[in-house]
Amino acid sequence: MGKRREQRTPLALPVKIIVLDQEKRPKTEMACTLNVSPRGARLNGIRNSVKPGDVVTVQRGKEKAIYRVAWVGSRADNTDGQVGVECVEPGASIWGLDLWAGEDER
Repeated sequence: MGKRREQRTPLALPVKIIVLDQEKRPKTEMACTLNVSPRGARLNGIRNSVKPGDVVTVQRGKEKAIYRVAWVGSRADNTDGQVGVECVEPGASIWGLDLWAGEDER
């Protein structure tokens, strides 16, 4: 697992991302997870401009939670459109799976 606090599980799930623009109006777009963990995810397909520290809503079906952008990919390292997010709501889980350490290691 290296420096990571949690095991990441490769999983492709469609999600909706809601970002507030400069006028505080919601901008919605569809994205997909590349991997998920109990407290975060790596998303792909983000076209709205976000930066580390921004707060976004991630919605999967009827479940949604507030996340902080921790990392934004770049064209230079071939990760353009990817974003790493960390949940800021204690106990929130929108993935529909039990992802705590050991649960996915069968």
